[in-house]
Order: sequence, then structure tokens, then C-alpha cells
Amino acid sequence: MRIMFEKMNGTGNDFVMIDHREETYKDQLSDLVVNICHRRFGIGADGVILIEKSQIADFKMRIFNADGSEAEMCGNGARCAIKFAKQLNLSTSSGTDRFVFETMEGALVGTILPTGDVEVEMQEPMNLNVNLKLTNSTPEEELSWEVSTLNTGVPHAIVFVPNIEKVDVQSWGKIIREHAHFSPSGTNVNFVQVINSQTISIRTYERGVEAETFACGTGATASAILASLVKKVENPVKVIVKGGTLRIDFERLEVEEAKSIRNVRMQGPATTVFKGEYDYV
Repeated sequence: MRIMFEKMNGTGNDFVMIDHREETYKDQLSDLVVNICHRRFGIGADGVILIEKSQIADFKMRIFNADGSEAEMCGNGARCAIKFAKQLNLSTSSGTDRFVFETMEGALVGTILPTGDVEVEMQEPMNLNVNLKLTNSTPEEELSWEVSTLNTGVPHAIVFVPNIEKVDVQSWGKIIREHAHFSPSGTNVNFVQVINSQTISIRTYERGVEAETFACGTGATASAILASLVKKVENPVKVIVKGGTLRIDFERLEVEEAKSIRNVRMQGPATTVFKGEYDYV
């Protein structure tokens, strides 16, 4: 079976984009995704994004992690989906570069800006918890972290650290992601360093990829909001990720809770790397 695809990335978070409006591969999706995402024997990617028809929006975005699981939302993937939809010449309800797209979390809006960057209007954050104490004990050592949590479309744990370069993201991220507190589904994990009053730097261990990725849009959003709420970082927040920078903007009431955050917008690049055909056997 020959599949037409486009490889894209948003600040290094890379995806294989497929026009799936005819739902040709609906009975093979999980296995197909795992094969496509393999970085030795497939195309190689953090995930696969399918563009499908929608009854409530201009199109439907489905995002699959590299392990074949389907995710509720992906910020970097959403920006790529908007650019891909434009290239597919999908019509928009507004007749401009503003797209309404359906996700598992509901309908969201994305706009291609004059600079070429894409702005996505994110869902309002939920389920804020601040300064949870998590521990992990082994015969060799005992580790502990102060963790805050927030859902920005998918669940995120945020750990503020003094020096992000000294964090063992793979080891610590895996432990926190699988901690009993987040059972049974687990969580994404972000390690965050405050650089100055408007800038943070983050590194993210992504659930479903089971590794550190170059960027995570929903993680950047959650980290920026938490930095504003508990570290007094000013809005808009510049978020430095391994693959570049994102801008997170929002309105905030003067109370330290998730419902005080409104009109969350994430802005960043979405770039085509190459196009091709994949033979799936």
C-alpha cells in the first residue's frame, strides 16, 4: 500500500502528515503509525497527524503518538495541521487563513500569520495542582520533586529547576510520567527554568513518545501558565525549547488558579521538511 505524506515539524517536534479524508487506513492505524514513526525502519517522527473530514469544523485533526496511541491534543502538531490544511486547499469558514479544526478536546481555532508562523487558540487550562511532593525510592537512592500539574489539552507535570542543563530528563521524566499519582494514564513531564521576568526554558519528556522531544506545544503552554501563576513571570511568555522558541500569550485575573486564565494563544513556526511516498506492507 502506497501512502502519500508530508514530513513537517514545529520547533523540532516532527510529524508525518497524511490526508485521510477518505479514511483509507482506518482499520490499520495503530500498526501503521508505529511503523511510520520508527526512526530506523520507517520515516521517523514523534507522531502521525491525520487530516479528516469534520461535521463541526473546517477539518478534523487526529494525532497519534509514536507508540500508536491516540492523543487528545498536540500544540505543535496543531500548527503543522493548519499549514498542511492550507496546502491541501481546504476551504475555511471565514475564507481567510483562519481555520476552525476539530480535536478530541473539541473545536479550536488556528491562524496563519503574515510572518508565516501559526497562532493556535488553545483550550482553557484545567485541573491545576501546585507543589505536590513526589518521591521515588530505590536501594541506591531516594529522589524527590515538587511538582505542579495542569491540563492544557493533555495532562502535564511541571518541575521548576535551577539549571535545566543538569536535569536527567530521560530518567527523571520516565519516573514521574509513570508515578502512581498519575495512574493509570500517566502524564507528560516538563522541567522548567526561569530565565528572566518574561522568559523560561523547558525540556519535556512526552508520554506516548516515551522520550525527550525537541518541543511540546501543550507543555510550553502549561509551563508558561504555571510560571506566571507561581513564579510571577510576565505575560506574554517566551518559551525556549530544544528546537527553537514559542510565544505563549493569555489573559489572567489576579488569582492563582486555573480558571483565572483566559484566551490562551500559542504562536510558533510550522515547517515542511519534505514530501514523499511510503510503501506500507
